[in-house]
Amino acid sequence: MAQPEIEFDILFGSYINDSYKKEFHSNERKWTLQNKKLIYLIDAHDKKYADTITLKHIDIRTIESFIKETGLNQSISKKLDKNYLNKTEWTVIIKGNIKLNQECFNFNLSANSPAILDNDLDAKKIKKLEDLLYELVENH
Repeated sequence: MAQPEIEFDILFGSYINDSYKKEFHSNERKWTLQNKKLIYLIDAHDKKYADTITLKHIDIRTIESFIKETGLNQSISKKLDKNYLNKTEWTVIIKGNIKLNQECFNFNLSANSPAILDNDLDAKKIKKLEDLLYELVENH
């Protein structure tokens, strides 16, 4: 059985601009898969962590199946904003691309509140992919 060709770059970002306190905070998680190497960078809660692992054939197959079963093999673009009276400005994003067997799917989701993306079905699918990646890292 041939090895599926999968590559991706995924960025989860949360940015807070508190104009009242004159503070800016950011949290980012970046995942890159290229040539069976999974590179991840976690920059959140005042901690930074980065590492690279080489995935096995079964791990690549698991990711491929997940992408197909959840419908992430399509491009998605959404800007979800609600009006809030708040001195703190939020920007929450999930963006990146997935290349699966020569097809490329882009996604760009943004919102002005974490709760909005937490309730979006497409964002939930991408976050479940991230949960799978965390699981692969833990079991490596």
